[in-house]
Amino acid sequence: MSANLYLALKKLLPTQTKQVGQIVAKRAGGTLEIESAEGGRQIIAGDGNVGDYVFHQGGRVTGAAPNLSPINILVSSETETSDSK
Repeated sequence: MSANLYLALKKLLPTQTKQVGQIVAKRAGGTLEIESAEGGRQIIAGDGNVGDYVFHQGGRVTGAAPNLSPINILVSSETETSDSK
């Protein structure tokens, strides 16, 4: 077998990630202004109402997203040890 398994796997993965954002403005021409949980904004094509959360990928709305509060989790490699004698 001369196929590169890594390249075969890479072809199965999407080239653009799916993201979630809140619609903050409707614009002319069927576009929306979306704000991410981190605060970044972008203009994408699609339909929705101001305040709705949507999934988007490749500059287009792909569906409705649930209205959940985002959380940040800090992962640390440090471990606390205690000397118990």
